[in-house]
Amino acid sequence: MEATRGVYRPRHPEQTPFYQCLDDYWEEFERGYEILFEKTHGPLREVVTRAVKRFLKCGLLHFGLARLRCDACGRCRYLAYSCRTRCFCPSCAAKRVAGFIDWVCSRILEPVSHRQVVFTIPKVLRPVFRKNRTLLGRLCRCAWETLAEMYRAAFPAEEVMGAAVIAIQTAGDQLQWHPHAHALVPDAVWTRDGRRFSISYLDPHVMTRIFQLKVLGMLVEECCLSPGFADRLLTWRHSGFQVYRAESVEPDDAPALERLCAYIGRAVFASTRVEYDPSAGTVRYRTAKGAQLCLDALEWIALVIQHIPNRGDHTHHYFGYYSNAARGKRQKLVTAPDSSAAGAKQQLATADADSDTEDFRRQCRSAWARLILRVYEVDPLVCPDCGGRFRVIAFIDAPETIRRILRHLHLWDLPARPPPVPWLRRKIEALVPDRSEDPDREPSSLDDDSHGSNPIWAD
Repeated sequence: MEATRGVYRPRHPEQTPFYQCLDDYWEEFERGYEILFEKTHGPLREVVTRAVKRFLKCGLLHFGLARLRCDACGRCRYLAYSCRTRCFCPSCAAKRVAGFIDWVCSRILEPVSHRQVVFTIPKVLRPVFRKNRTLLGRLCRCAWETLAEMYRAAFPAEEVMGAAVIAIQTAGDQLQWHPHAHALVPDAVWTRDGRRFSISYLDPHVMTRIFQLKVLGMLVEECCLSPGFADRLLTWRHSGFQVYRAESVEPDDAPALERLCAYIGRAVFASTRVEYDPSAGTVRYRTAKGAQLCLDALEWIALVIQHIPNRGDHTHHYFGYYSNAARGKRQKLVTAPDSSAAGAKQQLATADADSDTEDFRRQCRSAWARLILRVYEVDPLVCPDCGGRFRVIAFIDAPETIRRILRHLHLWDLPARPPPVPWLRRKIEALVPDRSEDPDREPSSLDDDSHGSNPIWAD
């Protein structure tokens, strides 16, 4: 897409390094996963296979398209479907982050200063959360309980309620498994009657100790950690638990607040930092801190897919004053019936004026065009010829119809690419002991240059 010209240019995912790597090596990765990666990463999850297969169809007209037409000049345009996978597809992740920013900044946050709080756990406990991913939600709950306990200690004479938007992140800077929680926390608390108190400082050392106790207690309760080992962790001088508080962002600094929301809801990796060498079958990734990772394609795929969340697992949580229950109660109080005639008349006028506006806003927030406009700063529904507006007139899913349309547009045939380097064969041969000098050994399918009858090499 070219934002500088102000014209929407459909993306070509088949030309990106990340797509080409998966397209070349996914089948080979599936065949060798049990031997190469299951011991460290666990069984290959069904949600991963489904996400990768959907991603390989994302943005390609060959797997379904929508037909748009400009009513002013009659020009037609065809747009491919998106995969809408979570924490995997770079394009869909960018749109999800844009929607998250729009939702949080316009509907969730109160007009007070906010800051980021990061909750980190030690390396020794991270494999527990890989094995049981449902504990990631409990980790967010432990972070919120830590904040709530600090609020109660700061206002012992008042029954106060804090607030937080907590996002779970599972990737470190080098994409290693590193589960931690990013919280967007206001510098204020509220009482039940709506009064607000400012709170600008919470001791991070005290918060770290409380968070440590909460997490260890939760793991012992879930039978994921022995009480004896939990007690030993409490005695370590450097336990690995840490709570970091960033500087606050003022409510009138909208760009800084949006950047903060984008950071806590960011994608696992940046596609612009990925370089793929098809001739060698290797991937280079430049981290945000400047480190360079050089991996073969199979190791890169294993590194990325471990961060795909399970189906139904929430990655963003809202607590306290920002929770769905609290916001729903406040909305009911605002729309509560007024016994007076003037109050009833005012409520009727307000409802009539706001109903259409609210419906329009809700539709805009979920529209792909609005999210693309936020991400790439171009409106995909603007006609480049006359400046009119495109509208969707058909969704085309029939394979034969798609084939005829793309052949007519000379878009059916994709450019040929050379075959990938057989990394799977090399890596498995490295695991097999060298018995080439043993005259009594039985012949193996690995001795043959062809794939033979060994199912691991079968196409």
